Amino acid sequence: MLAKFQKSINDLDEAVRFLPDDSICSECDRILPGRPDVDWIIENRPDIRGPVPRCFCARNKVVAAKRLHEFANLPRSVRGPHGPNDWVAASLDNIIDTAGNVDATHLIKSYVVGNAPPIVMLIGPPGTGKTHMLEAVGRAFLAEAKSVRYVLVASMLDSLRPSSTDDPQANIGEYLLPHLLILDDLGIEKASEWVIEKLMAIIDERYRNNRRLLIATNATQIELIHRLGPRLADRLYDENSGKVARATITDPSARQGAMFAPVEEDNSDDYETH
Repeated sequence: MLAKFQKSINDLDEAVRFLPDDSICSECDRILPGRPDVDWIIENRPDIRGPVPRCFCARNKVVAAKRLHEFANLPRSVRGPHGPNDWVAASLDNIIDTAGNVDATHLIKSYVVGNAPPIVMLIGPPGTGKTHMLEAVGRAFLAEAKSVRYVLVASMLDSLRPSSTDDPQANIGEYLLPHLLILDDLGIEKASEWVIEKLMAIIDERYRNNRRLLIATNATQIELIHRLGPRLADRLYDENSGKVARATITDPSARQGAMFAPVEEDNSDDYETH
């Protein structure tokens, strides 16, 4: 049989005897799509009948990347140049350096390349670019095909609250599975004891197993203790294990205009001039 097969190959025209080496996928050993020269060879090979196995690696990668982006749920937090409805993806390159965000910018850039602890918390008032930084880190991880999940903590807590119609066992799997979990606006509300336990389970799992967690909060340590309990705050303000790093942004809010600027109080009694 081998001799018969070898003879059939030798009898083929030289132009169609062999497929080009670069037409075979190195991952699955199937024929790459989009090669008219290869299609011509196959059509002119009398010994090939039926469909030829084709490579779908590239298509599968596109589908997988799309699913990762959908699951990540990352916001678009950067205003684009084409009007009020134009929003572009945040990146490490379009973060604007300021005097108040130097430490935070350095920390997240170190985080992306693996030179920071697994848990990082960004602290600062609203409008100081924390969400921009969270998104930028998330997109950097997605570019490396690593799973990411971004969520506003208030929305997550709503999904965890038990109801009379739902199973009281909240499904926290979507927050445990990703390579990187991003929690935005932690500590803006006081949660019930049941929900705190679920939130604690999510954060503690990442803390104990040295898994990636990125957090942004407007709250102080005292406020977090009051709203979410001392056990959770104890992990996020860990000073000794090397698992947690924090950076505080001290810039004023970039969202507010002149009407929010402090106004000097005029103590004169000349009301006619006001």
